[in-house]
Amino acid sequence: MLPVAVALAGRGLRLPTVAYIGWFGLRGPASVVLGLLLDEEHVQGVELLARVVAVTAGLGVLPHGVSAAALADRYGRRQERTTATDRKLREGAPVPESTRVAPRREREP
Repeated sequence: MLPVAVALAGRGLRLPTVAYIGWFGLRGPASVVLGLLLDEEHVQGVELLARVVAVTAGLGVLPHGVSAAALADRYGRRQERTTATDRKLREGAPVPESTRVAPRREREP
């Protein structure tokens, strides 16, 4: 997540947006590409590296899959609250009045 935060520095994005992008950003494909490049170069021990990459990418799917719905819903509610209060989002243009959504009501228990 740190490289994503560094790459987005100075873009005017709020911390929740940077964290959201950092959490759900791509990580596994970079490991796979690195593994493939090492395989092409016939690096010694590439079989072990391939197993490590497969396990790492596979384990990465678990926390992202489990947290996806809850975190996306939370981030969406935050965006709705921000736009409903007429506050301008730093990460985007002001939301036109015609596209504004009423704040979501919390479910009753």
